[in-house]
Amino acid sequence: MSARTLVVLCAALLLSAGSGDAGADITLDAARSLGERVMGFAFGDTTPDVRHVADFDLADFKVTAPDGAACRVRVDLTNGRLESYMVEALGPSGGDQVSGAEAHDVAQAEARRLLGEDADHLAWQQVHSPYAGNFRFRGTAPMLGDPPRVGLSPVVTVDVLAAGGRVASYHQLLPTDRSPIGCRVSAEEATRVAAETLPRAGQKVIEEPVLHQWRGKLWWHVFIEAPVPKGDPLEHLGRVQWEFRIDAVTGEVIEKATQKGGSGPESARRPGRGTRSWASVAGGGSVLVVAGMLGYVGVRWRKSRLARLRG
Repeated sequence: MSARTLVVLCAALLLSAGSGDAGADITLDAARSLGERVMGFAFGDTTPDVRHVADFDLADFKVTAPDGAACRVRVDLTNGRLESYMVEALGPSGGDQVSGAEAHDVAQAEARRLLGEDADHLAWQQVHSPYAGNFRFRGTAPMLGDPPRVGLSPVVTVDVLAAGGRVASYHQLLPTDRSPIGCRVSAEEATRVAAETLPRAGQKVIEEPVLHQWRGKLWWHVFIEAPVPKGDPLEHLGRVQWEFRIDAVTGEVIEKATQKGGSGPESARRPGRGTRSWASVAGGGSVLVVAGMLGYVGVRWRKSRLARLRG
């Protein structure tokens, strides 16, 4: 899977620390116990912030580690999983500078601790970290299904501090679905459906469509660059990149959006600069965008602002 087509679907660690099927709803006490096991210290009577995102509930625990580091631990209450943890402010720091190879070993060890044997199937690469002084590594498992699709395999992103080699953040995304959904619409058909909604002159397919499966839904992600029609509010941009989600079972357009600016050095998508996730695709209606701490974890963020269009 290329970095350009990497997609992150919000989910993570099961209560059992393996990557089995999604669990059931859990209480705040159970979520606290899960966070304590992962972090290795007691949270006390800390009350988490609970919020509803897409079709699941998240609990954010803001706690202080024994060494004084301020940490945030996020648990998916709906699926009984840890979503992520992050060291937001360090306590007393120091230590020797670690090399990229040493930081890579730290990232792999943390994934192995939390994912168990499933971590052995991850292919690792170093990606850009938005935080100065960090190494960022991403581990992805091979895509499954026929045709292969994003969403049935785990993805892990780990930030490691260059000073001392401590894990600064960990985010793992596990599939909610285990069985591939039958695909009735080909990539070519999905591209044709998307293209028929745009002016025919000057179209350019940006990249090969990517198939995604998430929470019982299956769709193609299609990107097409095309001129902006005269009279459109974005006409001054000249050309824009259009982003589509096409239902891979019915062939319907689920979502259509556009990014400012066409292709070129200033609008090129850069891997590891953040992510955009389609978290809900029910009814072909609005889409809830979930921003993960990852760099990847959904469909994609763009450097420029994404303008939502009316159908």
